[in-house]
Amino acid sequence: MRTLTPGRLLFEEIVPPEFRAGTDDEPIGAELVKKILQSVAEQAPDQYKNISHRLLKLGAKASIEVPASFTLEDLKSPIDKKSLIAEVEAKEDEIRNNKSLTPQQRTEALIKLYAEQSAAMPEKIFQASSARGSNLAKMVASGARGNKGQLNSNIGADWLMLDADSRPIPVPIKNSYSDGLSPAEYYASAYGTRRGLLSTKFSVQEAGYLSKQLAAASHDLIVSSKDCETDRGYPTDPSDTDNIGAVLSRPAGGFPANTIITSRVLKQLRDNNVKKMSVRSPLTCTAKNGICSICAGIKEKNRFPEIGERVGLSASSSVGEPLSQGTLSEKHSGGVASSSGKAVSAFKQIDSLVQVPEVFPNGAAVSEVDGVVSRIEEAPQGGHFVYVGDKQHYVGRNIDVSVKRGDTVEAGDVLSSGVPNPYDIVKHKGIGQGRTYFVDAMRRAMKSNNIANDRRQLEVLGRSLVNHVRVTNPEGYGSYLPDDIIEYSSIEDHTPDGATRVPTSKAINKYLAKPILHYSVGTRITPSVARNLEENDEKEIDITDSSPGFEPEAQRVMDIPGHKTDWMAQLAGSNLKKRILSDVHSGTAISDPQGPSFIPGLAKGVGFGDLSHTQGVDPFKNTSPKPIK
Repeated sequence: MRTLTPGRLLFEEIVPPEFRAGTDDEPIGAELVKKILQSVAEQAPDQYKNISHRLLKLGAKASIEVPASFTLEDLKSPIDKKSLIAEVEAKEDEIRNNKSLTPQQRTEALIKLYAEQSAAMPEKIFQASSARGSNLAKMVASGARGNKGQLNSNIGADWLMLDADSRPIPVPIKNSYSDGLSPAEYYASAYGTRRGLLSTKFSVQEAGYLSKQLAAASHDLIVSSKDCETDRGYPTDPSDTDNIGAVLSRPAGGFPANTIITSRVLKQLRDNNVKKMSVRSPLTCTAKNGICSICAGIKEKNRFPEIGERVGLSASSSVGEPLSQGTLSEKHSGGVASSSGKAVSAFKQIDSLVQVPEVFPNGAAVSEVDGVVSRIEEAPQGGHFVYVGDKQHYVGRNIDVSVKRGDTVEAGDVLSSGVPNPYDIVKHKGIGQGRTYFVDAMRRAMKSNNIANDRRQLEVLGRSLVNHVRVTNPEGYGSYLPDDIIEYSSIEDHTPDGATRVPTSKAINKYLAKPILHYSVGTRITPSVARNLEENDEKEIDITDSSPGFEPEAQRVMDIPGHKTDWMAQLAGSNLKKRILSDVHSGTAISDPQGPSFIPGLAKGVGFGDLSHTQGVDPFKNTSPKPIK
């Protein structure tokens, strides 16, 4: 027999049973309400307005009629902190008495010790407080006030703080605000608070600038056709709810290709024990001059996007806006460090992924060759050397080696913890796998920082950002000259000379001549690629014996506008003098006011309103490139 409270009875009166199935024993907190409203939006959008409004009114009514406060008991630590502190202090003594450590190594070891406690405490304090019925914990769980970190600061311990430059302060904060801080703890906390305030001032403007760069790089990615009819797709599994709205690229779990994935279809796929599937994606779309409506999938307006809709701008906003909000929320952390003892800045992580810097912060080591891990040695400067065959790879300090002696790896495989540089992945794995890696890495970075994200919007962004190759053929490639950087999508349908069709098992170390699944032209066929192709019933593929005349190369987001074929679209980027002079010298620069970029149209004052996605106008119908002299 269920035990119900008046609050749950009122809640169940508003929310129909089909939307709260399996949640009867869950506390009605922010996460549960979010999950239920998501189900309503997906399964019964016509009821969403009524249900969400009634829940809002119920919460507003309860907030003024139900007394909610806290007592002095709620300010007491819910765990045995004395035993915990004694345990940590014993480890401190062990580190300080270790004569084999240098002063720097000793400081790093202490910081790591404090950082581990700093990462574990918020959840530990929250669970213990919830178990004893703390009103403060209830406020956090409901989403009404505060978060787990702030609860920990008040009745637990922060342990490790960061200064304004995001450097860890090696002074452990062992007391909570309720206990009272020592002078040293107070000063360390003050530095952390200053960092939170500074992040509000500076990070938001940096996030806004990044958002502008993303928009400039992807503004000309539009829906150019209804259906490209491809069977290629993004590899995923039914556990990912971001698949809702996408379309199956191949049959799966009894559903035919081109089935629109709803929450019911996704549940059926899980019930049918489907482990892997492939969905139509902007990453693998074969439409000309953009992407097709079907590969874009059903979007936030509960329909497929119309021809002419600027999905690239929508995708850039979907990253830029929550990123700006995420940097604002850093002030609520009060400068508390992460488990690594370093600042986990959402902006810095995401900015590194799109700017592909030469020195990648906390970057993972990536194998440059195929082979077997022959040995792993400690490096004199700290960290490790990992040898694949005779090739040496360096794994930095505080980064864990993720392979062991005897492991077989391929070029582009990750050898350690940390985030690999997208440049290395694209270089060794190709455009196709580089795009899927970019999407996965962006999702992890945003999720780890509690920033809302949608995988299918990130796929649109990945299509624009991971889309460049450098011509290596001394004779050029088509009309392009050696060393030119060009958009991969503009040459994807060009089959390289000398292409032959062979059994997949015979294609090892050859190069893909036609795109297939999520793999792109020029991908080197490694044993893992061949195995994946055969698992997807691709028994024969088109290959060439050598590289097709170009090499994949990831570009910085700020440089991408400069590689567009329309010279006016390049004006959205930087280094304008260099770009314009290069176009003049090549003699091939053109600009089309009715092309996918809106910049030439604005400059010439033509086509205002004609490309509105609300009218579904085809921007490529009855038009031809018109050079602007």
